[in-house]
Amino acid sequence: MHEFIKNNRRLLKIYCVVSRIIGWILLIVPLVGITWVLLESTDNFRGQNLFLLLRWPENIVNVWILGFIALGIAAFIRYLFETESRPGWTLRHSERILYIGAVLVVIVAILNCISLIYTMRKYAGIGHIYSLILGLLMPIVLCAAKVLILVGLGKILRRLMPVIEESKSLV
Repeated sequence: MHEFIKNNRRLLKIYCVVSRIIGWILLIVPLVGITWVLLESTDNFRGQNLFLLLRWPENIVNVWILGFIALGIAAFIRYLFETESRPGWTLRHSERILYIGAVLVVIVAILNCISLIYTMRKYAGIGHIYSLILGLLMPIVLCAAKVLILVGLGKILRRLMPVIEESKSLV
């Protein structure tokens, strides 16, 4: 591993910088989008856009999770190629961030299911139970996949970081 890091130091620095830039962009852009939507839609929103309004949290959470993952990757790469460094805040708390992201994914999936049920009842009638079941199946499967990935990454980091710290102390 040390030889790989030594041979690819420049490439790792480029990856680190690009990942950090992408991560911050992914964290900031949704805030700008929220502000713009709130400023533009306060006059126009009269309750008829509930489905669209409840879709916003899903998009924001997905983008923020990717942003934190990109910042975590940048912190991980930086920690790997700097021999004297201590893990940064993002890397030290990345396990908790991933777990919080998993909880947010579940909350957003519940909001999406409520939104879908409301929309189906209002526009399609309750007789379309098969459409409702099929419509709910995909958000539930996607939620389960995202939660498994985020929790799995958290578990991997919990076990990987002590091994890397120990190998760095041996060199």
